[in-house]
Amino acid sequence: VFRVIILELLLILSFAAVAHQLFPTHGPFVDLVTSWLNLFELSTTVVNPRLWMPEYNDNPDAAFFFIIFDTTIVFIMHSLVLSVVFQTYIQAMTEIHNRSLTDREDALRLAYLALEVQSKDDNNHQGLVKVTSVTRVLRILRPHYNEMKIGALVEILDPSRQRVLDFPNFLSKIRVTLLASIRTTPTRSNFAYLVEATAAFVAFANFIYVILYTSQFSAVWYDRCVFEIGIAITFLAVFELVARINPFKLLRYTPTTRLQTTFDGLAVLGAIVSIWGALHYFLSYRAALDLMLTGRAIDMIRIMRFFRIFRAMVRRSGDVLIALTGQLALIASTIHLFVYLGIALWAGAIHVGTYGTKITPHYDLNNFNTYTNGLVTMFQVLVVNDWYAIAAVYQYATAHSSPYIVYPFFVGANLICVNILLNCLTAFFVGAFVAKLDDSEDDGKEVTSVSRKAREMVIGATSSVRTVRRVTSVRSMGDASDASGITVEFDIYEREGYDRIVQTVAGGASEEEEDEYAKKICDMLELFEQLSSQVVKVGYMVCSQKTMNRYGNRRFQALAMEFMEPNTLHSIVGEMHNELLEVGPATVGATNTNNKKMMKRQFFSDTNKMILTSSLVRKQPPLSLFVLRVSPLQQQQQQERESDGALVPPPPQPEEEGGDGNFF
Repeated sequence: VFRVIILELLLILSFAAVAHQLFPTHGPFVDLVTSWLNLFELSTTVVNPRLWMPEYNDNPDAAFFFIIFDTTIVFIMHSLVLSVVFQTYIQAMTEIHNRSLTDREDALRLAYLALEVQSKDDNNHQGLVKVTSVTRVLRILRPHYNEMKIGALVEILDPSRQRVLDFPNFLSKIRVTLLASIRTTPTRSNFAYLVEATAAFVAFANFIYVILYTSQFSAVWYDRCVFEIGIAITFLAVFELVARINPFKLLRYTPTTRLQTTFDGLAVLGAIVSIWGALHYFLSYRAALDLMLTGRAIDMIRIMRFFRIFRAMVRRSGDVLIALTGQLALIASTIHLFVYLGIALWAGAIHVGTYGTKITPHYDLNNFNTYTNGLVTMFQVLVVNDWYAIAAVYQYATAHSSPYIVYPFFVGANLICVNILLNCLTAFFVGAFVAKLDDSEDDGKEVTSVSRKAREMVIGATSSVRTVRRVTSVRSMGDASDASGITVEFDIYEREGYDRIVQTVAGGASEEEEDEYAKKICDMLELFEQLSSQVVKVGYMVCSQKTMNRYGNRRFQALAMEFMEPNTLHSIVGEMHNELLEVGPATVGATNTNNKKMMKRQFFSDTNKMILTSSLVRKQPPLSLFVLRVSPLQQQQQQERESDGALVPPPPQPEEEGGDGNFF
């Protein structure tokens, strides 16, 4: 990024030298330094076309130089800087996302081991995790969920009602469970439709009311009852809000549309301001009317709630802004540093109101006399417009007024804050701020409906750009043993979350496409195995770090039974997968064959040797292939192991016949 910015500055220097030769008698180009500074201001478009209009007036051919300059610097170089910043930022976000995936898998592995310890008292479920143990954790994580909603989460975790989970199923199901949001299915009652109709009427009536008043509309009947109309609209707005919020749960119904913090929060604020205005009616009619209209103007935004695209944009904004915390903190920290540097240079050096016509009127208010004034000044620089006029004020400062101090400060602030940091923010929004017209969370269209008795829930493939996605509906019963128990229908949405936002910014295939790719690799390996005539059968497995799913044939796990438990096997697979991402020349067990990084580990029993090899099929996003084969120990190797005092493993478990196929 810095190399591209230096290239841009050198190009401006070249143009400055040419401009000095072409227009030596004109003030902006009398010497090389002044020429470069003015052309840099022109590159930020703040003095275009005012800077070169005098030259164009004297010689129309001068327009060719400035058009070439604007095309090269403003259109081409600025776009190049933006593209380089964007690419660098996306690469950094991809690395961060991959590290978070590794940390997430490690955290889930540790969680599984902790839950496995709680299940060791049951000899029938050694090496497995009880669903009841996970249920207790879910109650802690979702204290606001009742037992029916917890039951709906358990349906996602254990749809087949096996009551135990092995590590692969735990790895794939717990993430979906934690991202699930359980909501009561809206009831289509007459009262719900009445509330929704009232909301629509209030929104449009309030919109027309404010437009008529602010557009200087005048009519005798309207002027007489303008305040009363505002009171009526406010009353209906309050009724609609109370009915939809239902604070004391006195009304047993569910609104047809869910509450939204932005729209409904502003509606509440507008209602409060309007009510406060109504209370001032007997004190001052003018003040009461002003407050009433202010509240109604704030409440105008509620009309956006009835348009699907605005709802989608607001939902997406809420998720994106949370993920933007780091970027905004970086910009704020940079501005903070520049403010303190400005205070160190010019604290008390700008005397407001003493410069007359020497500066742009009131621009001496952009100073560093206090921290608050410094923040305002740096914000003005961040907006770019007229930054050169602000810098001109400091040439009249009582301290450090040299242009060799003033302009490096403001040019540096422009380059760092605008060209780099704001472009990073733009890159994030380009990658993450996606809101489609067909994204709707409350349109009443269910993907599928599954009862708890059906014992199956499919988390279907959905668009990766949706903020909150309806996956399915489930019926959760208060008493699972009672067939006639109360049945409540829930809608299950998938939360967006920070991880998915980062994944969207980093780009790449969706999780569903990633799973399909891993399955295709397994299908090709299975076809190859069927067509080959090899005697020794091998087990294979493909690991996707992005989806945390693992696919392979049953022989992979069956062959390892003689040497270790399944959970230990998957723990070793996870460690080798992480080592493949960080493998280097000094990594133990790592080799490079034809530029392919490979890992190899060996395990021994009394009579057999197991070799587990792995390699990355693809680095971005990470996808690894594991191959496991077992061969008998030679007599010499067996004697060496016995002399070394090798531990005798537990007796092997027989391999199932015909075990090929996906087992994760």
